[in-house]
Formats: sequence, structure tokens, C-alpha cells
Amino acid sequence: MNGPKKRGCTPLQRAYNDRREARTAEELMAALERMRTGKTRVLQPGYKWTKRDWTQEAGVNKGTPMEKRDDGSLKFPKAIELYERLSKGDNPDLSTAQKLRRENTVLRSENARLKRELMERDNLARRVA
Repeated sequence: MNGPKKRGCTPLQRAYNDRREARTAEELMAALERMRTGKTRVLQPGYKWTKRDWTQEAGVNKGTPMEKRDDGSLKFPKAIELYERLSKGDNPDLSTAQKLRRENTVLRSENARLKRELMERDNLARRVA
């Protein structure tokens, strides 16, 4: 957090910037907890586990979780690791019905993709014939 002194940055500004990173980490983790339990403040029920939705719930810029420090390390590795686990369905609080609904959504989108592909092939066969 305490990087090299930047020209024109007062001690008060440096202290603010150091606290800001800690507050952002707290906001990201709190948003994940709200999403995990389904008690979101910003997102409507039925939200998806996307980084966009996560950052929207946390009230931060969409690129914030992936920000890096001057040394190249991620600023919020714990939050990203937790997000990755939860977004892949590793959530013990989800009921079986919720897990099945999520799986059905994935299967519906795959089914729609296959139908589109089949129709495209059918149209191509008609044009060739």
C-alpha cells in the first residue's frame, strides 16, 4: 500500500488512498456475501454471477477487482478467489432447487444454440439443393 512518494501528494492524500484500498476490498467482499445469501441491495432477484453484476452490487467500477499494484500483484486477490469459487457454483447456501434452476438455464442456452445451428444448416441445405 505504501508505495514510493508521488510528487504533489500530501501525507493526508496518501493516508486517504491507503484507506481507500482497504474500504474497496471490504465493499467487494460484502457484495459477494450479499450475492451468496441472495440479499442484494442493488441487483434484482435472478441476477447472474458476472463480474459486472458483482461490481455493480459493490458500487465500484467494473475494472476495480482486476486492478494491480505497481509491483504487478493484484490488489484484491482474496475477493477475486472467492468470486471465482462462488461463480462456479461452489456455494453451500444454494438449495438444490436453485442449483437445478442454474443448470436448467445453462441447458436452455445450449439448446437454443443448437437449434440456431440446425436451422442455419437447414437453410444452407435448401439453398444448395
